[in-house]
Amino acid sequence: MIGRRSIPYLRSIVYVRNIVYLRSITSLRSNAYLGNIACLWDILRLRLLYLPVILIGISFLSISFLACIPVVQPACAAALSAAELTAIELPAAEPSTTGLSAKEELGKRIFFDEQLSEPKGQACSECHFPDAGFNGVGDVNITIYEGVMSGRYGFRNPQSTAYTSFSPPFHYNYMASILRRGYVGGQFWDGRAKDLVEQAKGPFLNPVEQNNPSGEEVARKVCQSSYANLFKEVYGMDACDNPSAAFDMIADAIAAYESSTESNRFSSKYDWYLKNPKKYPLSKQEAFGFEAFTKSLCFFCHSSRPGQYSDKPLFTNYTYANMGLPKNPDNPWYNMPPSINPAGKDFIDYGLGAIVNDHEENGKFKVPTLRNVAVAPPYGHNGVFKSLKEVVHFYNTASFPDLWPPPEVPENVDRIGAGDLGLTEEEEDAIVAFLKTLTDGYTPPSSSVPTHSR
Repeated sequence: MIGRRSIPYLRSIVYVRNIVYLRSITSLRSNAYLGNIACLWDILRLRLLYLPVILIGISFLSISFLACIPVVQPACAAALSAAELTAIELPAAEPSTTGLSAKEELGKRIFFDEQLSEPKGQACSECHFPDAGFNGVGDVNITIYEGVMSGRYGFRNPQSTAYTSFSPPFHYNYMASILRRGYVGGQFWDGRAKDLVEQAKGPFLNPVEQNNPSGEEVARKVCQSSYANLFKEVYGMDACDNPSAAFDMIADAIAAYESSTESNRFSSKYDWYLKNPKKYPLSKQEAFGFEAFTKSLCFFCHSSRPGQYSDKPLFTNYTYANMGLPKNPDNPWYNMPPSINPAGKDFIDYGLGAIVNDHEENGKFKVPTLRNVAVAPPYGHNGVFKSLKEVVHFYNTASFPDLWPPPEVPENVDRIGAGDLGLTEEEEDAIVAFLKTLTDGYTPPSSSVPTHSR
């Protein structure tokens, strides 16, 4: 592990490198050659002081020039398309008048259908609200969402379903393991679902969410719905004959909608800026925040450039990390009856570690996208932070004695990505301003004129 005294030195190296990147951002093109260089740099940049690792990295780079083979380099498969990496087959049906394909339209109707819970009354969209970037409704007073059964709560803040379709299937990446970030991809905060189709099944059957007794019961409801004919049009006239297979089709349709351009809009102010920095500039504070975001290594997990999963910035690398978040005393899960939460107030959320049964992964959670983060409070897997300012301040000062409660899971805490970033309050505020540029649905002024440029 790199000594604390070396961190400012490393940050200066990365900062200079990223200034070069910022100046050439409009000419950046995604291809296999650049993808392999960028991927290797991401792996080595925090281990620059270790010569043996550098030599190993050079060997990997030499191989990658010859062929970017996913079996050897799963994190460097820049030549693969996003569709290949997500393993989600988008429909070939003719597009509807809404701009969605028939399968995507079907998935949308299922996603917003309040009749598919038990009892009726809770749709997927209640915890993944479109106006809040497909997160919760964005109410800071709702720490954890109540299920369809009154008084039943889970123990985590819902993640956004937007931009999750770019996440690769859950796997272990041996190159990323150099940085103790070996697990990549999958769905949910803890990666327990391999892909988007498997994720779509989970809430239907979870007793603290939509509470259905079986997938077959969900299929029965869909096959009796007002859009049953569309379901059969997409999957065949016999789609309802096998309820178990029909449930798989329902999850596949939801995954198609979550993979659509309606879910993944790439329409923020930052996206407009990338199209034409001079015509659609960031404000002075936003640009300053972008530079502070880069200087403090936020980009290491929340990349602001295209990568191996998309030709547009996703602001996540889909890895897992323990950032040292404290328990959330307002989490209603601690008060659930023993039949739901046997541990009561002593419950500890081990995240990824509980899924892969490895104590070295305890406390790690999937790195979320920062797209739409400004409209999606509260923050953290347990909703412990109420504002973006609080989140940024925590990342900046998490290792300061007595400033914050202790981590819920004290082992495996990342104190390079968060802890003592050395940001001023002005820089913290500027990062918040920059993060607000990542909200989808931005409409630039009709007569945009440059107010700031790098």
